[in-house]
Amino acid sequence: MAQPIGKLEPIETRRGLAKVVPLTAGSSISPHETQFQPTSRMESLAEQVSGSVASAMQSLRPLLQGVRVVASDACGYAVYQSLNAAKRMQNRAAQIKQEHPLELLYGITAGAFVVGMAIRIWRSKSS
Repeated sequence: MAQPIGKLEPIETRRGLAKVVPLTAGSSISPHETQFQPTSRMESLAEQVSGSVASAMQSLRPLLQGVRVVASDACGYAVYQSLNAAKRMQNRAAQIKQEHPLELLYGITAGAFVVGMAIRIWRSKSS
């Protein structure tokens, strides 16, 4: 049952306007305004982690470059082979069209008939 509008809670609550704090080159945030200040131990840990990540990336760079080269070569080969296969199929279709035009027409007609019957059966089952 529907509730009256008076009982519904608002979806979002309005908040007051935020305090605008201008940032200038000389201004800095005082320690009592921050919620968390990293200690020197945490700073050194962060430096160690960033150094480790940087050295790992440096050591993996040649491997990634090799993978990139192999992937590029593989994509080039795949494109070449697909273009070659398309050209062969085009030549074969032209040859069939020249040598056996009636058989080609019969094949297209039979294929269209089979596809039409399949669509008709599918539509009758889905209705």
